[in-house]
Amino acid sequence: MTDEKRKHDRVALVMEASWEGSGTKSVARTTDISLTGCFIDTLGQVGVGDVLNLRFTPPGGDYIAVEGKVMYQQNGVGFGVRFTRMADADRRRLESILNPEADPSKSSDY
Repeated sequence: MTDEKRKHDRVALVMEASWEGSGTKSVARTTDISLTGCFIDTLGQVGVGDVLNLRFTPPGGDYIAVEGKVMYQQNGVGFGVRFTRMADADRRRLESILNPEADPSKSSDY
């Protein structure tokens, strides 16, 4: 996947993650993340187009819940997800993790 299609730059950030969807559940970790998507490092299998419920656990905090669509997969490595739904509170928390100096009152569109 090329960065030219992304609206937001991804930040290298490893967080514990779990996902479920299409009858499958798995634990994993992120390797990079932005406000609109991430890469999930896992041996778990998904299909392109699958809609998943994901939970990320940032250091020292409660989990962040998002819904996302699998955009691509790399067998034996993981998959890329575009976020499709996220509560405002979770979005603000993710923004503060990705950019601690950001003004939370100025949020950008997906």
